[in-house]
Amino acid sequence: MSYSKKSDHDMDTTMNQTTTAKTEERIANNVMPLVIKQILNCNDERFQQFGFPAQIIKLVAIIKHSEVLSTRVNYTIADHTGEMKAVLWLSIENGEIENMPNVVEGKYAEIFGTYKYKDDERVVMILKMTPVKDCNVITNHLLRAIHNRFWCEAESNNMLTDIKINNPGAQLVTSMNLVDDNMATGSSVDGLSDIQKKVKKILSTDTTVLGMSRDVLYTHFNANQRPLINKALEFLCNEGHIYTTHDADHFRTLNIEV
Repeated sequence: MSYSKKSDHDMDTTMNQTTTAKTEERIANNVMPLVIKQILNCNDERFQQFGFPAQIIKLVAIIKHSEVLSTRVNYTIADHTGEMKAVLWLSIENGEIENMPNVVEGKYAEIFGTYKYKDDERVVMILKMTPVKDCNVITNHLLRAIHNRFWCEAESNNMLTDIKINNPGAQLVTSMNLVDDNMATGSSVDGLSDIQKKVKKILSTDTTVLGMSRDVLYTHFNANQRPLINKALEFLCNEGHIYTTHDADHFRTLNIEV
């Protein structure tokens, strides 16, 4: 009986394939789809959405600029919500780069990576990046990002509800705070103040999927009213009259009024 002995090269190849398979499986099981502005709004060392941490984030963005260095590639990536920096560390074997992605500037790419925050700078450390060849990938990603945001918010609210049930005193404090807010904004417990009604009415005129931005809403009021507008938005969101869409600065009403 004869035995075949695998060469070191074959063993290394097998190990690399196994490692790659495990990496891809890890990516598939722990991905949070996001848009860039959600990352830019995070001021923590670890990205969380409504208390849910993201091990790996996914973006679909345009490669605006790339700079190839000896050990890494610096990218500037952008989507419809903003732009940021992304870094890919190069894997070099025998003087050859093994993991250079086949992406070009000005085109969309699908990006998987981790979030890094240091010295007030937010960076995506790229694990995997591939070119987007089908425009449906872009639309699908945006829908998943919106769905994921709402899911995280709903689950977070469910946990808060459980806390209130198990801690009745918390609900009393919340109701007392609500009365204080109503008094501060000049509204009754059962109704809306004039500015709250106006904000809701203006938001109802925008029937787009993403809704009206906070900046556009500001243009309907005097500049000195912005603190009141922000407080009205917070109240309307908490009471369920309006909701945020793909980020914390775009709003839609539940019942569109024309």
